[in-house]
Amino acid sequence: MNIRPRVLVIDDLLGKERLEEIDRQNRADYCRSLGLRDEAVQTEPSYAVIADAFISGGQRSTPAGMVNDLGLVERDLLAGWPQRVSVTVGEAQDSVPARAVLCSRYWSAVITDMKFGDDSHFGLCVIEHIHRLAPELPIIVVSSLNQLALRSGETLRHAAERLGAQDFLAVSGVDFDVEPAYRSTPQNMQNRLDALGLVPDPEQQVVGVSLATCRMLKEVRTLIPQDAVGQTLLLGETGSGKSHLLGYIHRQVARVQHRPLTGVRCQQVTLTGTGEDMQRKALFGTTDATGVKSTSGAFEDVRDGGLLFLDEIGELTPTSQSDLLGALQPLLDKDGTRYRDVKRMGAREGIKSRCFVLAATNRDLSVMVNQAHFNEALIQRFANKHVQVPPLRVRKQDLPLLIERFVQNACRQYGIATLPKLEVRENTWEQYADTHAVRQLAALIEETISRNPFKTLLTETDFWGCDGDLDASPLRPQAVSGGNIEQKLDTKNPERAETVSSLIRDLNGWTPNVVMDSIEFEGAFHRLDTALANAKLRLWRHLVERQKNLIGGINLLATARQLLGRPQIVNSKSGDLAAQIFADAGQTERPSDPILAEIWDRRRVSKRAKSSGDDSAEVR
Repeated sequence: MNIRPRVLVIDDLLGKERLEEIDRQNRADYCRSLGLRDEAVQTEPSYAVIADAFISGGQRSTPAGMVNDLGLVERDLLAGWPQRVSVTVGEAQDSVPARAVLCSRYWSAVITDMKFGDDSHFGLCVIEHIHRLAPELPIIVVSSLNQLALRSGETLRHAAERLGAQDFLAVSGVDFDVEPAYRSTPQNMQNRLDALGLVPDPEQQVVGVSLATCRMLKEVRTLIPQDAVGQTLLLGETGSGKSHLLGYIHRQVARVQHRPLTGVRCQQVTLTGTGEDMQRKALFGTTDATGVKSTSGAFEDVRDGGLLFLDEIGELTPTSQSDLLGALQPLLDKDGTRYRDVKRMGAREGIKSRCFVLAATNRDLSVMVNQAHFNEALIQRFANKHVQVPPLRVRKQDLPLLIERFVQNACRQYGIATLPKLEVRENTWEQYADTHAVRQLAALIEETISRNPFKTLLTETDFWGCDGDLDASPLRPQAVSGGNIEQKLDTKNPERAETVSSLIRDLNGWTPNVVMDSIEFEGAFHRLDTALANAKLRLWRHLVERQKNLIGGINLLATARQLLGRPQIVNSKSGDLAAQIFADAGQTERPSDPILAEIWDRRRVSKRAKSSGDDSAEVR
């Protein structure tokens, strides 16, 4: 799949509703001069293409002739990448279907002319209007009027930049001198798109074409020095895909050194769940003086221009932080080249390591510094060298590509030859992206395909057991019976929390009333724990009921993993979880509700509870 930026070109001469042969040739010459592919042309051009383009005229036809219309510009901008483009040549009209459209409604950039008809200033209105509608969307002006002076004394180019344009290219062939860097050539357009951070990963190892994804990749590229002796810190929420950047950065480290990828070693060290000695051994290695066999560490393994990835750097112990602090400080060799001085455990002299260090964490390191859990000097080593990995909610343009990739991976994993078709509304995916991470999206698709290996059409019911109403599906409180669980929410209150997200929002925003008397506080924590436990049981009951309706049975472990967001928990933990929630809810008898009764029967209780003579502690 060829992934390229998609730009909206606004030009009155090129975007005519009816194109004569000469107009068609001018349009082809324009696209060739900038390295663009006209989406209205079905064949792939013979020249190198750097972006795909949809061309709009910005004018409408009237009995008096063509008039400029910002409404048409806004219509094409908001409509996004077209599903079908109609081109009229002479009297014949050909409706040419576009290629496979994966990212509708989104643009990477806008390219606009300045002169529309006899109005040399209408381009300024276009820039101002687009910048107001989409402030984050880059605008590049391609015109021969960049030196035209306005009444205010400023040039047309300066006025365009003041109103929101990011760059200005002069049309080739004009009768005034233009510096080579500002001429409308494919190389200059490529440089502009790259400088604006609009170039996606061509190999799509990092899936996405959104502005957030492309700009993240640009930041990564700018932070890798030519000698590769540098460091970068990846920051982002859990599940945002920080580790997926490793392959892309590995290729960039090889590129800046002009070496093949196979000649650049990549070493990953996971710091979570390891003690101090293991961390230092993995990073720096050991000598015979430590009483164990001499080993090389990760810094030594990648010392020849390699890449070292430190996953979850926030888990470093204080001693490991101090050791890493010294290793991140580059020194100058006699020949002027930079290197890192790395010492094995127990060694007096260090070794020279020339490597790029990539670290990642989902923690707020500044908070850890304030709590004296992280070395402030170590953070300074990454000052101005960090990259924020955007969450899924700001990468909605990437959803079609991500979904396609995850479907392919799941089918390959489970040996499914035919990719199923997904019949899910676009706004449903976007609603899901608001509250979930990339990793959760991948897990959802994998789980759905694994449950339905022979289905060729997957609908919203297959994914969520509903009609796409995510607020109503697994999160709506359920009326249940049995013991204290029969307490229900006040359905007459229109402002009640109907989703987990709204419940959390209400709790986070709640503050005690200053006039509350002491009686309100009696057993407050106990009553709060009981209420939360009942809410958890309602939620768990709904998940189990939905699962039972889908597969005809109950897998308590799967629903427990879904509730906790921890796919690695073992089977016994689901029973422990059930026992804990029933205990917190004050439930001492087997519920009469059949689904809750099945959860009750599968709970696990401690040996201490059994020995106390409590009959209800028996595991059924």
